[in-house]
Amino acid sequence: MQDYPEEIIPQQGWRQNLDAESIISSQPKAWIAHRIEGDICSSTECGLGDDVPALTKEALPDKRMPNLSMCLLGATFLPRHFAYIQKNEGKEKWEKQDKRQTDTTDNYQTTDNFFVVAWELRQLHNKAIPYKRTFTSKSNYTEAVGKIERHITEKWEDLKEDSNGRTTILKATMKANHAPVRLNYWHFTIDIYPEDNSDKPLTNISGNWRKHLAVNARDCLRRTFFIVEDNDDIPQIDKAAYSV
Repeated sequence: MQDYPEEIIPQQGWRQNLDAESIISSQPKAWIAHRIEGDICSSTECGLGDDVPALTKEALPDKRMPNLSMCLLGATFLPRHFAYIQKNEGKEKWEKQDKRQTDTTDNYQTTDNFFVVAWELRQLHNKAIPYKRTFTSKSNYTEAVGKIERHITEKWEDLKEDSNGRTTILKATMKANHAPVRLNYWHFTIDIYPEDNSDKPLTNISGNWRKHLAVNARDCLRRTFFIVEDNDDIPQIDKAAYSV
């Protein structure tokens, strides 16, 4: 097994939390990336009229969408570091005040069957994603309006009706949240905050409207990526952004 890259392990003097907006402010072109298992040819497709390939639905399934795992490039993390997959203690949340050192032994595995796709961080952070919300009864709708009145302009009678109920279109927001683990400081998650519950992110995709939202978010990502390798000109992150 290859030796674990010490440079991506959280270090003394690094911040507990990296703020995506601050990163974007200091490095507007910062890249955030995701590992795709398999090879490029079998994981991408070109649809009729598309100028660039899209990731297949199998390569980026919608079930990954709540808390999609990403890593911030341009500081000490490079595309090759996706070959190291944290497990056991290695993938536990890193707490800055925790002085216990995490041994790399038995806390990671490696893979060479992958490629890396990336986006500009500003593309994903605060990205609006539309989704359908269906109400099964007027009382169900009235209760929801009490929580999200500013987002629903239609009256119950004006909502589009089908066999499942009456439907309106809302917008969720994708956000990049720093989620460092014991063996990877640069780990982020792309979280989805539904408009009708915007104070906390979506945690699962059970239910039709959650499924619809996850599919829309996934489709946005799989059509806007670019492939990145170590020798690409990756925008650099200033050390001042993560050191205290």
